[in-house]
Amino acid sequence: MNAFAQDFDATGVGDPIQLLLETVRSGGPTAVAELLGDQGHLLVELATDPGRLFTAKDAAAGEYTAVIKRVQEQRAAMDALEMRAMVGLADALRTEIRAEAMAEAAHEPEAAESDETTELLAERSAARDVSMTSRRSPYMADRTLTAARRLVESMPKMLHALATGKITSGVARSTATSVAALTPVQRTQVDAILGARLASLDGCGSQDWDGAVAKAIAESDPEGEVKRHQHARQNRHVTVRRGKNGMASMTAHLPALEAMKVRKRLALEAERLRASGDRRGHQQIQTDSFVDTLLGTEDGMDRTDLDIGVIITDRALLHPGQGDLAHIEGYGPVPAEAVREDLQGPLAEFSGEAEGALGDDAPAARRTLRRLYTHPTTGELVAVESVGRAFPKALARFIRWRDTTCRGPFCDAPILPGTSIVRSRIMKRPGFRSESQQGESEYAQEVQSGAA
Repeated sequence: MNAFAQDFDATGVGDPIQLLLETVRSGGPTAVAELLGDQGHLLVELATDPGRLFTAKDAAAGEYTAVIKRVQEQRAAMDALEMRAMVGLADALRTEIRAEAMAEAAHEPEAAESDETTELLAERSAARDVSMTSRRSPYMADRTLTAARRLVESMPKMLHALATGKITSGVARSTATSVAALTPVQRTQVDAILGARLASLDGCGSQDWDGAVAKAIAESDPEGEVKRHQHARQNRHVTVRRGKNGMASMTAHLPALEAMKVRKRLALEAERLRASGDRRGHQQIQTDSFVDTLLGTEDGMDRTDLDIGVIITDRALLHPGQGDLAHIEGYGPVPAEAVREDLQGPLAEFSGEAEGALGDDAPAARRTLRRLYTHPTTGELVAVESVGRAFPKALARFIRWRDTTCRGPFCDAPILPGTSIVRSRIMKRPGFRSESQQGESEYAQEVQSGAA
């Protein structure tokens, strides 16, 4: 048992938890490390050699649920504690490096290194230590340290939400990364906005949370929305990462509206070929069509018109800089500037000369405006303008625009055309098999018959 723990046992009075807490606080980082060392050793032994701990026949399911809950709570607290320790490490290294620089300069301030150089050296040294200690890559260690500093110094509510398990460490780091372009004061404003909305965001998925963060950023800094989008647009790129078994993953970082057009075009092509009898899976067809079209093979997709819903206020469309976000169907919120340029030209009235210049593509180049009506206080969509009489199709479009993602807890899968409540109910029926399950069964039968 460690020395600080022995001193705690010798007191024998007062609230044990509070006494332990005060002892650790007075003991400094060393006391925290010793406490975590004792606790870590115990947990490792329970995990690697549990004995009959997890095989007791008289244990109820609720007992295991309680264990999982406590593990999650402790993991959340550990993540927040790690972030504070990272910032403390960087601050301590800064002090040490500064002292060494002053000593080498014979205590002459004008000969010492600048504060900027000291800060850079301290951050690099801290990132290197974090990388070696936590087994993260140097790049990820640097990003984690930067996010930790923002949370500790400017976003106390998010750090507290992390420590209490209301958000995950991934969500916390993503939030800290999203506010990189803001000033410390603006980050604190975003922190306050998100802290006030934690209750309503409980159970949301990561995509919905990112949307809430984007909205909070737009509220705190509406004037910087255009610059942030233009800067992000300059970073568009395509990457290829090595996969397993001779496969690879290709990622294109591009504007959201263009990405959703590509996704919908591939989905429609897959639905068309499946309806015509193609036995490949939906994802397989999308991948093959993507490759065939880019490489110019005869199986590539033909040009077609796409219907992508973009929800934008009249303020954001006509007068940018108001802090209003646009929403792209199946994607979520984006800066209004990300879609204004795409909408401005086609929505303008064509002159006779311009109409003729577009030729046969003139009708396809137009965009359709539909008025959407929102609740005055909640902002939720309550009605949509429609001149048609086909109620089910219009209702499906309205639901896609209103909800944008799955309404299940912690799920933010986009609502795509072709999906419906009826289909989800069919999938839940006993004996129903998805396309992938059917494909696996067919492949197994071929293997057994010697065909594969």
